[in-house]
Amino acid sequence: MRRALTNSTALMPVRLALLSGLAGLAVGTGGPALAQDRLTVPAGGTVAAGTAAIASPAAGRVVVDQASRRAVVDWRGFDVGQVATVWFNQPDAGSITVNRVTAGGASRI
Repeated sequence: MRRALTNSTALMPVRLALLSGLAGLAVGTGGPALAQDRLTVPAGGTVAAGTAAIASPAAGRVVVDQASRRAVVDWRGFDVGQVATVWFNQPDAGSITVNRVTAGGASRI
C-alpha cells in the first residue's frame, strides 16, 4: 500500500492524503511559512521500532518502505517543500507508522 504524506504530527499514526491547500502555511501556527526550498524533504529519519528502510532516490523525494505492521520513525525535522514527495509503503491497510519529530519548531509544509 502506498500513501503520499505531506503533513505529520508527532506521535500520531500517519494516514494523510495530499493537502495542497496547506502549501503556504506553517503547521500549527496558521501563519505564512518562511521561504523554503521547493524540494525540501524530512531530515534525519531513524527507525526507532519496527522494520523500515528510508531512502531518498532523487532530489525532493523520500520513500519509507515499511516491512512490519507497526513502526516508529524519529525525524530531526519534517519539512516538505511544495513539489517534494514523501511516500510511506506499508504492508497493508491496518499498518501504522508513528512519526516523531525531535527538533523544536513547527514542521513547514
